[in-house]
Amino acid sequence: MLRSYQFQAISAVEECFANNKSCLVQLPTGTGKTRIMVEIIKHQDKKCLVIVHRDEILEQIKDTLIEQKICVGILSGTNQNYSDQKCCVASVQYINLHPELLNQFNFLAIDEAHHAVASTYQRLIKHFKEKGANIVGFTATTQRLDEIGLVNAFEELAFSQPIKWFIDNGFLVPAEAFKIECDIDTSKLQISKQTNEFILNDKLFAVLNASNWLNKCTETFLEHAKELKTIAFCASIEHSKQLVEKLKENGIKAEHLDYNVKQTDRKSILEKFKNGEIQVLSNVSILTEGFDLPEIQCVLFCRPTNSQLFYIQAIGRALRIHESKKKAIILDFTDKEHTLFQLADLSGESEMEQRLKNELLRNQIPTFDNSFFNEIFLSLSQRRHILHFLGKNIYKQMYELLTHPTLAWAGLADNAILEVSENSSILILNNKHLPNLKNSGLKTRLSLYNIPNLYTILNINTANEIIKVLGCSSADDSIEIASEYALSFATKIADASKRWRNDPPTKLQLERLSEFGLNVEKLAGANKGQCSCIISYVKMCKIIGLDYV
Repeated sequence: MLRSYQFQAISAVEECFANNKSCLVQLPTGTGKTRIMVEIIKHQDKKCLVIVHRDEILEQIKDTLIEQKICVGILSGTNQNYSDQKCCVASVQYINLHPELLNQFNFLAIDEAHHAVASTYQRLIKHFKEKGANIVGFTATTQRLDEIGLVNAFEELAFSQPIKWFIDNGFLVPAEAFKIECDIDTSKLQISKQTNEFILNDKLFAVLNASNWLNKCTETFLEHAKELKTIAFCASIEHSKQLVEKLKENGIKAEHLDYNVKQTDRKSILEKFKNGEIQVLSNVSILTEGFDLPEIQCVLFCRPTNSQLFYIQAIGRALRIHESKKKAIILDFTDKEHTLFQLADLSGESEMEQRLKNELLRNQIPTFDNSFFNEIFLSLSQRRHILHFLGKNIYKQMYELLTHPTLAWAGLADNAILEVSENSSILILNNKHLPNLKNSGLKTRLSLYNIPNLYTILNINTANEIIKVLGCSSADDSIEIASEYALSFATKIADASKRWRNDPPTKLQLERLSEFGLNVEKLAGANKGQCSCIISYVKMCKIIGLDYV
């Protein structure tokens, strides 16, 4: 029986296909993404191709399709058992080696779709887009490690809910976290420019080896999870084996798993873990995807991570509902400065967000007070998945927009507006929004400029007539260039430090906010400057066709 949110996700995908050819569904690990995928496939009147990147995931999806009485075939390096069934589950590696097979399919489903911006996936997506076929992707998080937006692969985010919603509504078990505070200095570690994650290299291994990680991880486990079925995530094969030996010395039945373990041995180890012969299964980046065992009660992090993607996939192993547990235990690896990704980053205001908020407040920007910051960060938190879908670091963007020493920018993510004078405004727009401009005259005139860059800086008058257009290659450059341009002629309206901004809002401002469909009561306490920024932001949203409520 499908759950209510699964019905909602299926309906959302159908609605998206009414206007677009591709869309994405984001649901945390353990909430039934595969079941939703299979239900969508069941109602297709065309041959469907499902793409995966691991054999374990391939087998799981195949089994679910068979349970729903859907004829399915398999195409992978180890199994080519496909003969014109309605659905085929294929590894992305195999189908890229045999592109001639694509022509027979007219519907594409992509599992673990955060991989979809990779070239191996992009070739497949391009093929299906060119033939006008529908494409749907499924992922546990819309944030990629390299911050490349999935909007590059999918036109729309059809359905999205964070982990906290599923916990609050009883679809996942609540989690309790205990910190493993190790004496490591993460500032010495290298971070990949492609993935924004710590590089698992000799430097990281040396830092860990010089620390108290092994004793701390073992002590914390024995204190909080000694009896619990546990998955441990380690930085290297050597570290994983060290952990296993340390646990065995303390009477814990533990085993190690990595990619070098033969497939038959891997299956044997997993089976022993499932039936209870092994209590702790330690691994190196192998059980983050494609392994479902609801009985898992604890996740033990024995390595630092800078990645929300890795973290969500890892803790998802323990959040599934099962009669053997009322909650999941998360043993969070952290340094003394608490700079690493932790459970709080998913369930509320994280330490990172608190530090950033405090930094913003220390700037003493007159335009925004403490309560308004709380609303800003709440809004950002609620829109987190949408903005990650677009590939944006939302807190960095907001920090840059709000901490400008002089100008009162209003905006979220990579779209912003500044009222420079009574007669003109400056907009910073991501070029992907230009086709959605509501003002057809402005859209037509802007098309004449043929801006090749990723961002457009637009100075328009009250009649939405173009005064000046500039192009930029990045969000950072666009903010800097637009601010420099604005300072050359901005009036006091644009000045964030003017006293009038601290006055109460005018009756006309409140009426305009109400006309925009905003709940004025929720803006109680907002000052004149804050209301001015909100009005400007709504004005920009209306121009570029963005939702603002």
